[in-house]
Amino acid sequence: VNFEPKEACYGGVQSILSSCDNASTIGLNLRFPEQETSSVTIATVLVHLNRFFGLPVKGVTLPTSIFLTNKKGYPTLSKKMQ
Repeated sequence: VNFEPKEACYGGVQSILSSCDNASTIGLNLRFPEQETSSVTIATVLVHLNRFFGLPVKGVTLPTSIFLTNKKGYPTLSKKMQ
């Protein structure tokens, strides 16, 4: 199940999990949507992840816009994101 981590979706996640009797085979992937790079920070990611602590989060998808390309052509995080 993909969810954009917003305040409103937390209740929806809880409803889905409880209606499935919290089955261990259900996991969540938190997807951070493409948006202004300046508004996506590690602090933002951590705040949202903390809301979902204790739930079966199996993965986190970050927007590619937060990555820069280093001299060798590999993706890297900016100093702000580190």
